[in-house]
Amino acid sequence: MELRPVKINGLILHHPYFSGTKRTGSEERLKNDPLLPLYSIDQMFDLSLPEGADHDHEYCNPLVNGGSKNIDLMKSMGWRVLVTGCFDDPLMDAGLECAKMLEGKGVQTVKFFSDGYHAMEVFDASMSDPLYDIIKDFIYCRSNEYKS
Repeated sequence: MELRPVKINGLILHHPYFSGTKRTGSEERLKNDPLLPLYSIDQMFDLSLPEGADHDHEYCNPLVNGGSKNIDLMKSMGWRVLVTGCFDDPLMDAGLECAKMLEGKGVQTVKFFSDGYHAMEVFDASMSDPLYDIIKDFIYCRSNEYKS
């Protein structure tokens, strides 16, 4: 059996952890979320971003300056991107805006947003089947968009 390098054809952004200096509607609406309150989101970025960077650094806010230069590379390589999220997740709006930005730049983007909260599959395994089905369909290129 001949081994060959793995060829990456896409990216799965499951509950992407994006934010920015300007608050989104979901962040404002769910700022006191028991699982992921706004102060926790801010704290995580403060601990992980380069020293002196604000929350509009490209690692935190993929929309800054029109998006990463790597998006054109992703498009030219024919990548597909799956973006998932839940309506009761404070980070939902940022994930959805990222998906819209990718689509606007011509990247084939699949969105799956459903009822639930951030990382719900980790806390309740019964909620994981729909996600696994979407991921399988995405990997096997069986659909373009899902909505619950």
